[in-house]
Amino acid sequence: MRRSKLQVNLEILKALGENGKLNSTHITYHTYLNNKSVNECLDFLIENNLVKEHECQSRKLYEITIQGTEAIKLANRIDQILHVFD
Repeated sequence: MRRSKLQVNLEILKALGENGKLNSTHITYHTYLNNKSVNECLDFLIENNLVKEHECQSRKLYEITIQGTEAIKLANRIDQILHVFD
């Protein structure tokens, strides 16, 4: 079954929330997505201040923001009530 954009974005946020700063390759491993999809989602998440990008030794690392953490909490609450992510 194909995942929605919302589900994919939440999976990326959860991977960052559980594992701290990650590069895009590690995010692909945690979410079972291809690199192109991860990069598109990261661009969206950065634009909406849910993820921050850091340069570390010429590598890009991504970190969840406070707003990103709040988005996960809200999504979990909605799922508890409506069971939309089953």
